[in-house]
Amino acid sequence: DRWRAAGDPFERELPPTRLHPNSPLEHGALAQAAKRICCNLDGSALSKTSLADHNKVPSKRPRYAELLRLPSCHTIYTVPPYLEFLSRGIADRYDRSLTVLPSIKVLGPGAEITPHGPGVEQLVQLVGKRVELDEVFGDRLDLLERLVVQSAGHLKELLRMLGELLLDARRGGLPPDDEAVDKVLGRSRERARRSIRAKGLPLLELVRSTSSLDRISQEQLPLLAHYMDQLLVISYENGERWYQDHPLVREHVARLAKDQADPP
Repeated sequence: DRWRAAGDPFERELPPTRLHPNSPLEHGALAQAAKRICCNLDGSALSKTSLADHNKVPSKRPRYAELLRLPSCHTIYTVPPYLEFLSRGIADRYDRSLTVLPSIKVLGPGAEITPHGPGVEQLVQLVGKRVELDEVFGDRLDLLERLVVQSAGHLKELLRMLGELLLDARRGGLPPDDEAVDKVLGRSRERARRSIRAKGLPLLELVRSTSSLDRISQEQLPLLAHYMDQLLVISYENGERWYQDHPLVREHVARLAKDQADPP
């Protein structure tokens, strides 16, 4: 009832029963209702949001702070990583605890694509926990390392690439070759390119050259949210937080920026 009283836009997802927080059974119902709200906010309701509407996201979040506190429960909710920029001070509403989970450092900071060996090795070992590396890659472990680097160390992105590679193997067989990996990276690159906005090239160039968000203007924050949503701007943390544009689009962005600066 508390969610309905707040005018919740996802009211249709809430349990139809009245919630009494003193009952263990209804604690579960409360948890399910909270989970549905958070999944809607963190997933489909935001990931499909238009660029302009990213500005509206923070206004949805604060009023849920009290509603998402469950009696006698320690709860952890996931939120889009850009929320800390669009909604300053949001951590204060949640016991001052907001942690951005970084990607694995497989690239060094800066404009050049320089693989970081320890990070690459760790992700290769992680993949080895899921598949038999000898059976899948044979003596071409360098192909897996190439996927790791081009995934920017983002685990979900890496697993998606591996999934595509294994699906393609139904036709081409195992182990894969350079052409098979090229196809997977080509499709990933094309998807990433479709998320680039012409007016957003300076932002990506700035992130690439500085590995920082310190010079991002207030007006660029919705665009930054869009790029983080599409994994075009990746967060890392090694002693201090730093950021990098996705390696799959780096050459493309540099070329578009050059074309804008030197029109024919």
